[in-house]
Amino acid sequence: MPPAAVMAPLDVLGGAAVPVVLLAFGMSLHGSRPLRRGGTRAAAGVASAVKLLVMPVAVYVVARFGLRFDDAEVASAVTLAALPTAQNVHNYAARFGRGEVLARDTVLVTTVGSPLVLVVVALLLA
Repeated sequence: MPPAAVMAPLDVLGGAAVPVVLLAFGMSLHGSRPLRRGGTRAAAGVASAVKLLVMPVAVYVVARFGLRFDDAEVASAVTLAALPTAQNVHNYAARFGRGEVLARDTVLVTTVGSPLVLVVVALLLA
C-alpha cells in the first residue's frame, strides 16, 4: 500500500470525479435547447426508450429465465437496468467530439424518466 502522503491527493481526486462529471453535464445544458426540433430528438427518444423500457425488460427475462436468479437478485438486476444513462456517456461524447447533443439529450431524458420506471419496477417486483 502506498504511503498516506501519496494516497491523500488520489482520494481527493477520486472523491471529486462524480461531482465534476455532473458539473460538466450541467454546463452542457447552459444555453442549449435540449430536444429541439430538427436536432437529435428522434434518436434521443429511441435511445431513451431502449434504456428505460427495453433494457429493464430484457434484464428481467435474462435474470429470471436465463440465469434463474431468485426474486431479490432479479429485483436488483432490473433496478440497476432501470437507472438513467450514465454521465460517462456524455463525458466520452464531449471528449471525443462525437454525438454530444444526442448523449446530452439521452442523459437528460433518462434522468428525468428513470424515477417513474423505478417506481413501476418496485411495484411490479415487490
